Formats: sequence, C-alpha cells, structure tokens
Amino acid sequence: MTAFGPTPVRALDNPLRVNLRGATSHLQVAAATIFGSGSNVLVDVTRYRDVLNGAAVTLNTGSCGNPGSIAFQLSPFTKVGSITELRSSIADVAAHARSMIIYQTASVKSAAFACGNVIN
Repeated sequence: MTAFGPTPVRALDNPLRVNLRGATSHLQVAAATIFGSGSNVLVDVTRYRDVLNGAAVTLNTGSCGNPGSIAFQLSPFTKVGSITELRSSIADVAAHARSMIIYQTASVKSAAFACGNVIN
C-alpha cells in the first residue's frame, strides 16, 4: 500500500527535517521532511537545485562527516524530488537515521552530491 492508498500517513507527528547542502558548493540543494504515524513514515525530499534524475538517496547511521552505513535506501530522484514510504515507526527512523545523502549517480557507491544531518 502506498502513501496515496486507502490508509495514508495521517499526521505530521514529530517531523524530522534535513537541509541538504552540496558536497563541494555548500549551497542548499534540497530539503527533506520525514514524518509519520504508527508504522508508516513518509520521506519527502524537495529539489532546489540540479540533481541528476535517478540519483540514489539514502538515510545513514552517521553524520555527514562520517556517514556510517545505510539505514534506509529511499526512492531515486525524479524531476521534483523523491518521495518514499517506509514501513517503520518515526521513532525507529529517528533512532537510526542521522544523515541523508544524495549521490551523484543512481549508485550508492558513487560520491555524495549533497548531504544533510537529520534534525529532530
């Protein structure tokens, strides 16, 4: 079931925010809001600057300076951004996701294009 199906994410319960800055330019590239209710979390990433269509996006266990491992792989970028529904509680996402990375390509092995720390 998707976030747009019969049981959508209901409320902005304790939203988490991420401001993603370019890895080399330090300009804000995108912003994300992570919110949910129960066992459904929606991650909405909005594009502000050029990001490759199809670029991989992840939530990671560490900070931007030391991203650690991938906690959640998100939907790739489209023309407007990335929207992903996670089957986890907001508390679980908040406990594991410390940063978000947008990669230069569709591969999570490519260099980071932008990164931002998750703000509670």
